[in-house]
Amino acid sequence: MRGIRKCAPPALGPKDVVDRLFRLDCIMRPGLTRAEFLELFAECVICGLVMTRRTFQSHECVMQEKDTEVVDLTEEVDE
Repeated sequence: MRGIRKCAPPALGPKDVVDRLFRLDCIMRPGLTRAEFLELFAECVICGLVMTRRTFQSHECVMQEKDTEVVDLTEEVDE
C-alpha cells in the first residue's frame, strides 16, 4: 500500500487460529496480511454469516436463502 512503511517481517511463531485472532487487536506485532485475514474467515452462502473457517465446519444454517436479512452493524447512523 502506498504510504505505509514496509519492513522485513520478524521471526514468526506458530500460526494457529487463536494467534491470528489475537494479532488483529494486539499491541505487539499487530495485524495480518491480506492472505492471512482471508484464510481466517468463511462466509455462509445461504445465511451470509461470517465466522472462522474452524467454526464453519460445524455451522448449521438456520435461515433460508430467500428469508435472509443481514444487518450491517458497521454503518454509522446519523441521529
